[in-house]
Amino acid sequence: MKIERLATALDPDWLRLRLELWPDGRADEHLDEMAAFLVEPERYAQFIARSAEQGAVGFAEASIRTDHVNGTKSAPVAFLEGLYVSPGARKRGVARALVEVVAQWATSRGCVELASDTPIENEVSQAVHRKLGFAVTERVVYFNKTIKPTNAALPARPAVEGRVSSNIRRPINKISMLSDEDQIRALVQTWQSATKAGDIKTVLGLMTDDVVFLVPGRPPMRKAEFAALSQVPPGSPRPKFEGTSEIQEVQVSGDMAFVWTKLSVAVTPPGASQAIERVGYTLTVLRREHGEWLLARDANLLSPVQRSST
Repeated sequence: MKIERLATALDPDWLRLRLELWPDGRADEHLDEMAAFLVEPERYAQFIARSAEQGAVGFAEASIRTDHVNGTKSAPVAFLEGLYVSPGARKRGVARALVEVVAQWATSRGCVELASDTPIENEVSQAVHRKLGFAVTERVVYFNKTIKPTNAALPARPAVEGRVSSNIRRPINKISMLSDEDQIRALVQTWQSATKAGDIKTVLGLMTDDVVFLVPGRPPMRKAEFAALSQVPPGSPRPKFEGTSEIQEVQVSGDMAFVWTKLSVAVTPPGASQAIERVGYTLTVLRREHGEWLLARDANLLSPVQRSST
């Protein structure tokens, strides 16, 4: 068995395993979160376990939390955000191997504690945690109260002096907490992942309604034409897509931004034995709409790769 650190949201096994662990999430939601993690490799780490016989059989996701983590005494603390092993590969040491790698990563980030949590009713997960060396620290009951708007005057807010501390555990893993540049990098990752997976719906959701694509030698292409060209008839094989991108520059000004990217793509049509490769640069203009960055204009300057006939 081999444990690898994940470095791209294009890995279909990562998405598949995530959907098995968290089936309530849509594929595009998973891809967004996966891409967001990858733009902060110092804060988030993801590992996948592969066996020669079964392929990808499990994964673990971890983060570095700098706020208070219940039951811990230090900061920052590494946190096991997710751990999953496929049913057919359980009780073979996969989970232990994944947690050991997470612990190694955590110590390399200066942590001395690795924390985790699980629902109080999930006794199986609790048993697994104990077998992996975790100790129960706290049992927490969460409460909720429905509140209604009121016109009553609020007390005046006093001036705050000194440092304010809080034991409130804040939510993490939300793209809205990322900087504008990180959100844009996450969009690029999601675009590539969805394109490779043939998820046209997700790709269309990453662009504005008035998007324009500029490609040498052809008229400007709008969203409707892009959608029509991307559709594959039901039951028909779809082209195989592989690609890599290296963002060279991101500039943000208000609700507009541009990205200059070095891009390499290889498309293998159904039934073809050789891919059509193109390399070059793209210049993309993005616009923020309702708090979300979307692709608005794209100039594609890629050229075909010339192969030697000898």
